Amino acid sequence: MAAVTEASVENNIKVTFITSNKGKLLLVLNNYLYKRNKKTSTKKYWLCINNECTMYVHTDTNDKYLYGGTAQHDHEPNPEMVEARQVRQKIKERALKELIPISMIYEEEIAKISNHSTTLAILPTSQEIYPSVAKARQKTIPLLPQSCLFDVPDDFKTTTDGKRFLLSDASPARRERVLIFASDRQLDVLFHSPIIYMDGTFSKSPPHFTQIYIIHAIVFDILNKKSVTYRHIFDELKQRAAERGKTFSPAMIMTDFEADFLPVFPVSKHYACFFHYCQAIYRQIQHLGKQQDHSTNESFRVLCRKIVALALMPREHIIDSYKEVHADADKLPGYPIQELLIYFEKNRMQLKLAAELDIPLVLHCRGAHLFELMFHELELHLNSMHKIHWHCINQASDLNVITSFLKYFNNAYIGLNCSILSQEDIESNTLFHKWILSHEDITR
Repeated sequence: MAAVTEASVENNIKVTFITSNKGKLLLVLNNYLYKRNKKTSTKKYWLCINNECTMYVHTDTNDKYLYGGTAQHDHEPNPEMVEARQVRQKIKERALKELIPISMIYEEEIAKISNHSTTLAILPTSQEIYPSVAKARQKTIPLLPQSCLFDVPDDFKTTTDGKRFLLSDASPARRERVLIFASDRQLDVLFHSPIIYMDGTFSKSPPHFTQIYIIHAIVFDILNKKSVTYRHIFDELKQRAAERGKTFSPAMIMTDFEADFLPVFPVSKHYACFFHYCQAIYRQIQHLGKQQDHSTNESFRVLCRKIVALALMPREHIIDSYKEVHADADKLPGYPIQELLIYFEKNRMQLKLAAELDIPLVLHCRGAHLFELMFHELELHLNSMHKIHWHCINQASDLNVITSFLKYFNNAYIGLNCSILSQEDIESNTLFHKWILSHEDITR
């Protein structure tokens, strides 16, 4: 499709071209439109689009003006119609080159027209022009891939001015893929910024990808929400920064509620969205099946609200306040809030503060299935010399995890909470005490 271009200027005669709705080239001269009648080896013959008008224009095969079109037409020119066609052509051309919404392109082009222009009255509305423009755009876009294993088209690897845009295309694990898009200019802006803002969307992600994650002007298509995937992205960015003689270590990071970024930038200040934080807490209440407790048990509900309120407290009071919540939680019959507290700790709020303030950490953990998760979180945030007291360990505990825990953390202590509930528990308790004293392998 030809663009609106100036073909020649000769004897003060200006010739331009636009395309019709059917894709045919039209010549514009003095606000009159001409359609091509025929072509020879040396010339092109153009006739006025008004079938009753006999005016003509001749150009060479390169669309350079030769003669014609200077006499009087037997009808008035229609500059508004010509301008309307040019606007439609511009909208269509931009829609083929740019990926922003067609409605936005329409509004931007309409804004360039004078409010008093008759052109506004004869132009089709955004809804009327959308189908034809969208159809033209769709023809230029490759078919959606059937899986994540596809070749990125060349047009999507570069910017509109031909510079690199695809930064990385990697598969950190089998059947997983991470696409990172960023121009050199965007990287320079990112690496020089002391504050970055990050957020992701799941509803708008393309097929075969879980989410699109955005950092300033950088966009990621990722297949999952795993910590290892996030780390791969930022490891890639840190490497690119080093290649450019820069360090990617922002002083402050603002996210919705992405705990997985904390170990990636341990020295940065992390600020999270309070709305998403509250949303995450309540979704976990639903996930744990505690909606009934939240609705009917006032003590449970108050503790949940206190957990939410921790995010609004002065930093120096958070640890003590969390201990108060934990103490109140232990008083509830059946420990209904225990798993929610584990989730809270797992998401690094308490652990992050403990690591930064270098204070001893006290852990309460009664669920055997939670021990490995807790140990993994401790490894991520605390150094091996951090003082930890992990109590509420009983005969249901995973001894392999406890062994790894004590070997890794040199200043850690295990608190026992062993009670003999039946005759068959005697052997388990005896073995457990033997293991604590001798560290012999009793799991066989």
